[in-house]
Amino acid sequence: MSLYEYAHTVTEDYTFKSAYDEHKWEDHDANKAFYREKMTYGLPQTGTKGLAPVVPQGAEALLETRQPYLTDEQRRQVLYTTSIDSGYPVLDESKGWGRIDLVTAADGYGAFLNNVTVDMDASKGRFNAQDWWRNDITGSGMLTKKGTGTLTLTGKNSYTGGTLLQAGTLVAESAAAFGTGDLYVENGTVVVNVDGALTLNRNFTMDKGTLELVVADGNSQLNVGRKLYIDGGNLNLDLSNYKIEGSKDITLITANGITGEFDSVTADGYNVTVTYENGRVIAHVVAK
Repeated sequence: MSLYEYAHTVTEDYTFKSAYDEHKWEDHDANKAFYREKMTYGLPQTGTKGLAPVVPQGAEALLETRQPYLTDEQRRQVLYTTSIDSGYPVLDESKGWGRIDLVTAADGYGAFLNNVTVDMDASKGRFNAQDWWRNDITGSGMLTKKGTGTLTLTGKNSYTGGTLLQAGTLVAESAAAFGTGDLYVENGTVVVNVDGALTLNRNFTMDKGTLELVVADGNSQLNVGRKLYIDGGNLNLDLSNYKIEGSKDITLITANGITGEFDSVTADGYNVTVTYENGRVIAHVVAK
């Protein structure tokens, strides 16, 4: 078919019949793939691959309402690190506009090329209060989270600079959410809600704040590759999806050495005591 005809086709899965028709557009990953397909029309890369993206002046305004907590320069970095590769017909001749992938950019950074500080003010509402970064983030930079808002990381991240939480809430929803560097909690709340266990390749330090583990089974929820340093802070267990009758011992955290103890350990509906032994944090949970 002609290029025009192909550009205006939709697959059967994406036929939009009505606003209530089986939630056709709720598969986020499928939407991203569908959008990327329409950017290239399925054409091969006949030009030079691997050229650095070009973010046109003013393009950062495209993300101003989607990521209001970022600066203009940070939004430009998001566009830069999520742009489509070079070499596709039509796109390379667009002075950079054609390579911008807004659907992927809406899911946050594709890479931390330098240190990134995010300050989210929940009182401003909407994305300032809560947002999700769904891309697989690479790079050598460090992520610092400030402010009262909530940021959730869902990608298979491999950034190496580490993660620092100073305020608000940082949620891990994948085993590699915090990349391959250290995790340091100065204050605020880290929520671990992972299918399996969160993996930290290096050290984990709790200064103050709260570590909340969403426990779905009796397996470890957090595996620390090196040392776990606990200088204070609270440990909260969310057992809403894991009903315990009577009592049970659960290994919550494993590490290659543990120093210190949490100030308090809580779980709604249960009495909890914790022991620290042989590189493990073990909870003894008793139903009230």
